[in-house]
Amino acid sequence: ISCRPAVTTGTAPTADCCAHIQTVLAGANGPQCLCDALTSNLAKSIGVNFELASKLPQECRLNYIHNYNCKGHIVP
Repeated sequence: ISCRPAVTTGTAPTADCCAHIQTVLAGANGPQCLCDALTSNLAKSIGVNFELASKLPQECRLNYIHNYNCKGHIVP
């Protein structure tokens, strides 16, 4: 929920949003888990824009796998 404005309208992610993204990425299957969430039917139904969402790790300045292939979409 805290990331919704960032992934639907492109506003800057909040500190709370970044903390949630960091928690997901720290998990054993972090990149895949984030990919699954961003490409899910639920994400699409609430208006998540994959282009905006894929930039969250970068905008939050988190350590992550650059150029990760998420179901045919590249996370920068």
